[in-house]
Amino acid sequence: MSLIKAHLESEADKPTEKAINKTLYIKAEDVAVWEKGRELADDKLTSLLTTYLKSFVAEKEAEALGNHKIILRYKDNGKLPVSKSFYGRWIFTPESPMEHELDTYAIAVTAKNNLVFFDFIGSDEQGFLSWGKMYIFSTFDEAIKSKAIPEPIVVAAMAKKGIEIQELDI
Repeated sequence: MSLIKAHLESEADKPTEKAINKTLYIKAEDVAVWEKGRELADDKLTSLLTTYLKSFVAEKEAEALGNHKIILRYKDNGKLPVSKSFYGRWIFTPESPMEHELDTYAIAVTAKNNLVFFDFIGSDEQGFLSWGKMYIFSTFDEAIKSKAIPEPIVVAAMAKKGIEIQELDI
């Protein structure tokens, strides 16, 4: 495997006062794809790679903390199909949800420690849930006070996740 030094700098990629110049070595057989990538990125390959690396680093850091990418595909209020994703851990999955009267909830804790309550109804043939609405709260108390989520659903999620101890400075 032969490696060559990539000289792919353009005016858009030239280091500024705040930038750090790094040298990247690529395989000889990959030069064409790098050149094509630079061309398609309008000579802004550094920005493109940095955007990808930020996403890659966030994903790996989330996974190291036991989180994974959660993707929800649903028809927002039964109308337009949407797909939303975030990193987190399920408390109750869509496959094993919490139910209360006519409501069905999947509940997750995000990588930023927020709570996602996803109210939904069954799926269609394309894999989208027929109807869905997402609620995001910073605490269980906030979820209860909102009255958007039935209290028994919030209490069940608290019990399954475990209640955090609040340190009092008294």
